[in-house]
Amino acid sequence: MSAQLSNTSAAGRKALVMQGMQASIAARVKAGVDLKSPTCIYGLCEAHNVAVRAADQAGESTIL
Repeated sequence: MSAQLSNTSAAGRKALVMQGMQASIAARVKAGVDLKSPTCIYGLCEAHNVAVRAADQAGESTIL
């Protein structure tokens, strides 16, 4: 567990989990993806107008 989360109460962690779940559902709905199926992260990025690009770092490709 990260240092930030270890200083957070159980109620605070639960609230954070709920916030993340609601954001995840909203992102899937906006992209037209159901809540059960696996989804392609690139399709979600496209639906949310987020640019995805590759960067070369020390000879390794990294997706940004």
